Amino acid sequence: MLITIQAPSLGLEQKTTVEHHGCGSNCRYISRKLVSILQVLHMDEISQRRPLFGLNIGWDLDRWTSSDDRVRGGSSKSSLESSPTGVAFHGHLDIDTLGGAGFASQRTLGDDRHWDLSSFDGIEVSIDPSQSDHKAYTLILKDHILPPNPDNGREQSTVSWEFDFSQSNCHGTDRHQSASTTASVFMPWQHFKPTYRGKPCDDTKGLDARGIKRISIMIRSFFGSQQGDFRLHLISIAAFRSPNTTELSTPSFHPRDEPAPPATNDAITASHDSRDGVATWFASTWNWLCGNLYGRR
Repeated sequence: MLITIQAPSLGLEQKTTVEHHGCGSNCRYISRKLVSILQVLHMDEISQRRPLFGLNIGWDLDRWTSSDDRVRGGSSKSSLESSPTGVAFHGHLDIDTLGGAGFASQRTLGDDRHWDLSSFDGIEVSIDPSQSDHKAYTLILKDHILPPNPDNGREQSTVSWEFDFSQSNCHGTDRHQSASTTASVFMPWQHFKPTYRGKPCDDTKGLDARGIKRISIMIRSFFGSQQGDFRLHLISIAAFRSPNTTELSTPSFHPRDEPAPPATNDAITASHDSRDGVATWFASTWNWLCGNLYGRR
């Protein structure tokens, strides 16, 4: 007889011919078919995301360093601390020393680092909201780094590409970690804003995703609108490929505006729901097949 295995929410249809005799060999055969479907789903997930930090890649904390406002005489301080599910970016944001200004950040080390992410549509940052506060944070990318100033040895300024976010524009999922809640925000390349020495600037060339040389996570005062202890639990930072970048775009968070309601994204939610339902679908399909085949013995 011909059995059709369907998973409508995943757009899948798998057909296979099953003989009438016995359940053992047939169940083993069908199980291989079901596993092959799951492998296709897994490969599709891999092709959409390239973890840069976290998950199976790790964080390699020896290649991160602090870059706080102490370089300008401030008193803010940040740390990046390992945890079972990722890393905690935490510390204290001071605004008194510099008269209302202040920032704390962690950035990647090494002028030799290079990420070609041109085949992706942006960055996806995943956090654990249960271990994070509601402050505004900024992901910063650099595609150009100059050598230190030969006169004083200090790093020379270049254009930074920034995306502001908070929990208010993260989408809740449980995709990465079963033991913790996970929320993610997708950051399309075209939504990164160019800045120079902390101020908006015009950069007609645009962000060069073929040569990302530095990645930073920052918290700043936004002209005194936030201060004090902070904590952001990061699960992963990944390059993300979207089938429709326009639909999946998430506006960046503007801390000086009125708080926005949590962003919604039907395309991302549907994708996550379908992935999370694979295990349930697999188990129910398997039980149904074995039960029916066994009854025909």
